[in-house]
Amino acid sequence: MDEEIFNLTYRLKKYLHKSRIYKKMVHYENKMKVNKTVIDLAAKKDQLVLTYNRIVEKYGAESDEEKRVRHELFEVKKQLDSHPLVVCYMRYYKMYRELLEKINLTIFKELNTHLCT
Repeated sequence: MDEEIFNLTYRLKKYLHKSRIYKKMVHYENKMKVNKTVIDLAAKKDQLVLTYNRIVEKYGAESDEEKRVRHELFEVKKQLDSHPLVVCYMRYYKMYRELLEKINLTIFKELNTHLCT
């Protein structure tokens, strides 16, 4: 039985990877990985997060420096999140996550019901 469950799980994974949602998500993920603007914005965001954490550690929250870096981080994150490739990727990522959640609930709903009673 365990092997059968494993095989069915593997088949489900293969089926999901053939889905339009998954293929679109991977397509936009791959486009983001080679897009200079997305790469630069993501790197700048990561650097600002490190800078922000160092400033909070050194000066505390609500210092002038913290406010300045927080605002800059917000603006860079907003630019990154509004980039068309990121928007498309996130749309399909969310759809894929919702599909996985629905599958999870379908499979484990009965188990959760029994655990709660």
